[in-house]
Amino acid sequence: MRLARPLSCLATLCVSLSLLLSTTYGAVVPKTLHITLPERGSVDVHYLEAGERETGQPTVMFLHGAKFSAADWQAAGTFDALAKLPMHAVAPDVPGFGQTGGAKLAKAAERLAFMVEFLDKLGIYQVLLVAASMGGSYAMPYIVHEPSSVVGFVPIGAIGSEDYMTQLHAMPDRLAFPVLVIWGELDHPEGPRCKYYEWLFPNSRTEVFAGAHHPCWHEFPDKFNSLLVGFLREQESLGWTAGDSAEHTHTHRASVREL
Repeated sequence: MRLARPLSCLATLCVSLSLLLSTTYGAVVPKTLHITLPERGSVDVHYLEAGERETGQPTVMFLHGAKFSAADWQAAGTFDALAKLPMHAVAPDVPGFGQTGGAKLAKAAERLAFMVEFLDKLGIYQVLLVAASMGGSYAMPYIVHEPSSVVGFVPIGAIGSEDYMTQLHAMPDRLAFPVLVIWGELDHPEGPRCKYYEWLFPNSRTEVFAGAHHPCWHEFPDKFNSLLVGFLREQESLGWTAGDSAEHTHTHRASVREL
């Protein structure tokens, strides 16, 4: 009986510690970022943020597809999965989708400008991109123009690679970061759109989800989250690619704005 109070105190301490860790690393916070896009003007971008920034660790940026929004990454439990690492993550609603207003961005130059402005405004200079479907059309122009700030890439049934074949073929030494290509078995993984990623990125591997359609991450969220966390842990154990300094990346992004 004498142990009851110490054990009770220990249990309370464990619960408190668990809540503290959940609050520090697992809380998903909705936020709004005001940015200015060329030819479009001001846009209030709604996004979700989770985790704390750590020195030397990149931010994971999630880019949704045309039928989804930032909230779907949270609903899939992906932020909760990242809390196990933990890692800092952001997921914007791109213009015209979710809770972000304005017209949709139809031009590659506009999507590049969005990526540059969003990341620069948040002070993010090393990023690992996770892009589903349409999200690839935001990730690919950024990779072409800012490869040294990208430490990894996870395209999920993503479009966009076919539009940058010439540019990417001319820069193989700058595309050595790890790439995890994810595709649904029923989304033609044997087709060129999937194979382009394997051909363009020398350090890539492909995972095909059996029985899955185009939004395979959404149909099998537990499998996707486990695969993503394993990929991130593997890269962390190998050491994140340093890339360019924050000052150099910021300066280069300024030149991209003039394109």
